[in-house]
Amino acid sequence: MRTLTCMVVGLTFALAGCDYDMRSQLESEVKHLEAKCDALIRENETLRLAVDNLRAEKTLMEKDLSRLRSENNSLRRDLETQNTNAAAQIERLKAELAASVRSGTGTSQPVVPTSLMPAGSAMPAPGAASSGPDPQAVADADNAVADLQAEIAQLEPKVGQSRAKINNLLRATVDVPMVPPPGGMIRDGQVWRRDSDYPYYPYYRYLPVGPAVKKGDFPTQHEKEKAIQSAKEANLPLEQQLRNLRDQLDKAKAGQAKLRQAQQPVK
Repeated sequence: MRTLTCMVVGLTFALAGCDYDMRSQLESEVKHLEAKCDALIRENETLRLAVDNLRAEKTLMEKDLSRLRSENNSLRRDLETQNTNAAAQIERLKAELAASVRSGTGTSQPVVPTSLMPAGSAMPAPGAASSGPDPQAVADADNAVADLQAEIAQLEPKVGQSRAKINNLLRATVDVPMVPPPGGMIRDGQVWRRDSDYPYYPYYRYLPVGPAVKKGDFPTQHEKEKAIQSAKEANLPLEQQLRNLRDQLDKAKAGQAKLRQAQQPVK
């Protein structure tokens, strides 16, 4: 009887011990799952913030694109107007030169547009008799071409530097939030990975693997777009000035060629 009683008591303690071990293991598994769930929640929040930032940047880029299209259309209309005015001026110059050549020694004198004459030069007096273009008018046209070429030569390096700055900004990088590896986390500005070789299961050790943000030239895409837009706005007057000078040079060369052609003796 005493032997049977001892066996029952021993079995009771053995079962109680098994129940304790099972409960301890279940608690460890629950803690492990809770830690994994927390890591997934943090990862999901990081991804959600990244998506929100991308959506905001997309909206800003669409607004900038719409504004740039409007500015481009305005510049195109201005250029078309300038081309039309230049064509009309060239045709008027051709007619005046043709009339001068036909008149021979008459009183008609070719008129050089003021845009082709340097400051301080005088227009030929109307009614002055001449057998061809006034040599002074030819010299003024030559000076006007040379002056415009010199201005363009000084401006072109500035435009080149401004364009290079825009290109560099277009190639600039932006800060990129890093995503932790599976089971890892982001803490104290660092990405941490779980050490799978740590022997004390179910506890884990975390090791830093790098910064939480990969640094670029700008903190956000919005800041990069602002810098690009600022550089483009600074470059726009230079580009417009260069176009105007080149248009004036084309007209000056056309007038110069007509005057020199009129100097040739009539056979």
